[in-house]
Amino acid sequence: SWNGDDQGNLSVSGSRAQGGLTLAGDLGVRRQASDILVETSRVRDGASPATTVIENSDFNGTNVFDMANARLSADYDLNPTDRISGEVNWREFSGESNGVGMFQRSDGNGVISDRYQRLSDNAFGSNGVSARTSWRRKFSGQQHELVADFEYDSTESNRDQDAIQTTSVGTIPNYVEQIRTTNGRDAYGFKVDYTRPMGERQTLKLGYEGDLTQDSFDFFGARGPDASALLPVPALTNRFEYDQTIHAAYVTYDRPFGELDVQAGLRVEQVDFTLNQITDAVVVERDYLRAYPTIHMGYQLTDTQRLRGSYSRRIARPSPQDLNPYTIYQDPQNLRRGNPDLEPEITDSFELSWQMRAGQSYYSLTGFYRDSEGGVTDVAQDLGNGVVLTTRENLGQSERIGVEFIANGKVGSQITYNASGSVYRNEIVTPGIGERSGTTGMARASINWQPTPNDFFQLNGFYIGEQVQAQGAREPFGLLNLGYRRKITEDFSLVLTGTNILDTAEQRIAIDTPTFRDETYVRFSEPTYFIGFTYLFGGSQGRRPEPAFDYGQPQGPG
Repeated sequence: SWNGDDQGNLSVSGSRAQGGLTLAGDLGVRRQASDILVETSRVRDGASPATTVIENSDFNGTNVFDMANARLSADYDLNPTDRISGEVNWREFSGESNGVGMFQRSDGNGVISDRYQRLSDNAFGSNGVSARTSWRRKFSGQQHELVADFEYDSTESNRDQDAIQTTSVGTIPNYVEQIRTTNGRDAYGFKVDYTRPMGERQTLKLGYEGDLTQDSFDFFGARGPDASALLPVPALTNRFEYDQTIHAAYVTYDRPFGELDVQAGLRVEQVDFTLNQITDAVVVERDYLRAYPTIHMGYQLTDTQRLRGSYSRRIARPSPQDLNPYTIYQDPQNLRRGNPDLEPEITDSFELSWQMRAGQSYYSLTGFYRDSEGGVTDVAQDLGNGVVLTTRENLGQSERIGVEFIANGKVGSQITYNASGSVYRNEIVTPGIGERSGTTGMARASINWQPTPNDFFQLNGFYIGEQVQAQGAREPFGLLNLGYRRKITEDFSLVLTGTNILDTAEQRIAIDTPTFRDETYVRFSEPTYFIGFTYLFGGSQGRRPEPAFDYGQPQGPG
């Protein structure tokens, strides 16, 4: 599909089965362009308007992204009990972001002390390849099998930024700046699962999973009065490496107790990582052994209704960049630094749900309580002279209590719907910051209308309520998309889509600290409309259903 603003996408997919061999593949390309507007106001209150400091900055720019991907997979049955599978994926991404930023510092009376303009050109991209191979052996008895998988993924990414800063008020010197960033990542994974029936409605599953991840980061920055007199800047230049190894063993056992089905499980992980901050000659080595139990229960109330309950312990690990202790320059007003002392987030989750399935309708209502320790969050600190340092810290505790829902069904003979969402209250405690709480919700839904066998309409959207954070909040945010498919022949269809049709791709983020307040407004996409065609090759027997609408949906700022 394509639109009049030099945006669009093209995808081809297919599969073929013959004998014991099944081949499948996909190929896709996409170009996406959007305008972006970022406005930030930072206020440092003083004893009087003359001692109050107000910093306003804005950025107007354009983003253009080009993406391509290809996939080839194969399954081959060696004999009735053994199957080998393989898959190779290739992906490439490149983009440009260009724009102009303005910064102004004044007091509460409107007297301007500093003002500058910053022109920036950014080029970024990544390419990667991943491969997976597996072997499955079926033994006698239902669900009795052994599966072994090996995966490899390699990614290289880079970002180049050229900027020219020109001062019109104040003493900040004019300069030219160049920043270069490269990142390499190699990940290896091996997994083996053994499943064995242990009697009527009883199953034992044993497994091992090993993962090795190797990351390398290289940041370089230079600055000077012009492009011919650039010198390296320590605050823009650093290198670090991160290696992480995870060994996990797990077991689950299913068995009934009358009408009650119970599954109990335990996963034990040994994690080792080494962070080598080469520039500062800082090496951090850590290891920890953790256990994660689970239990799931189900009870059939009627032929259509079922109760489920569960407890699980989960882990979320900080990223390598979260751990990097080097202070990184973002712009003249903002610095960022990771924290090598971060702990992983551990969450204990309790859930109780009611489910009903009748014909084409499915409904689920789940109440949950989630108690988390150590969630990773941003913490902003005022360093003075107009500079703010953002670091990463562990939350002391976060408690979420609420309900989740799922509803899928049909109204009459032409309308179907599917919706999901949640409403919950979140209370967080951050050491040195304090407590914050708030109630929020989120929802995602699609409504489909098929007035004739050849016409299909869809409304698709989501909404996220206000999100409380350690030092502020994100305001509500949502998008609505529209799709229409006209089947011209059994194989050929016209497709029209509209993304962000209500022009709501924007978000406001507030930070409130004892020394300053930040308010940021981000607008990152305009309403976009595409026209395209789909063609299904091959006979009608055994074909896949019509592909879902591709909205190329923009996401909110991270």
